[in-house]
Formats: sequence, C-alpha cells, structure tokens
Amino acid sequence: MAVGDSTGALAAVEHVLVLWTHARTTGSVAALEGTYADTCGICVEVAERVVTLAASGITEVDGGLTLVDPATTEAVPGSWYAVTAVLVEDDAQLVDADGAAVGGVIDGGRYDMLATLSWYEGTWRVESMTLYATTS
Repeated sequence: MAVGDSTGALAAVEHVLVLWTHARTTGSVAALEGTYADTCGICVEVAERVVTLAASGITEVDGGLTLVDPATTEAVPGSWYAVTAVLVEDDAQLVDADGAAVGGVIDGGRYDMLATLSWYEGTWRVESMTLYATTS
C-alpha cells in the first residue's frame, strides 16, 4: 500500500474495507478520515450511518467484507487506478452498548464493485466506489 502501483491500489481498497468494518463495529469513523474523497458516495454513506447509529449507542457485529477475484487497472500511470471485484458482505446484527441485539439481522450480499483510486504525494484515496447487486 506504500507504493503507487496496481498492487498498492488493491491493498488500499482492502485497507478501506477493513476500516469500514472497524468503524461499523466500534462506532468510530476516525480511522476513515482522509481515506476517501467526498465524491465517493458510498464511502460518505457508510461514515454517516456509523455516526448516526453511534449517536444512539448502536454498533454492528459481524458484517465482514471480502473481495473475490479482484483485478486492478492502471488508468493513469502512477496516479489513477481502478479496482474491480466481487464484494461479499456477511450478515450483520445491530447491538446496543451492552451487546444486546436491537432490530433484526441486516442481510449481507454479493456486489460487483468498481472503485477508482488516486495516488498523490504518497497517499491513496478512494475517489469513487460503485456497488451493483450480483447473482454470481
């Protein structure tokens, strides 16, 4: 992830997904700050949802994220990359501060993912991410 190449782009996407899971399970978006642009609608939505739930004392358990068959394309050498994959999201459960379940299970799913990333001055940033429900 410390290098501006295709391998780094994939590592950066995987890292952001780990941070999403961390945010959802802790209620803190601090680690996500600076990892995505305002143009990444789903990134903004994830962060806003975490903040809203945390304000009510609610977090998630489970809901892991896994990339299947990722592929990276270098759009502009050394600066812009695209990562495609199938994103598998496990089912999750909302819990209160005591760990008691609140509400039902949040269904996971499988999504075709397209993420665009920039590499600038030694930093990766997700510029956009689109998820399409898939049946594969």
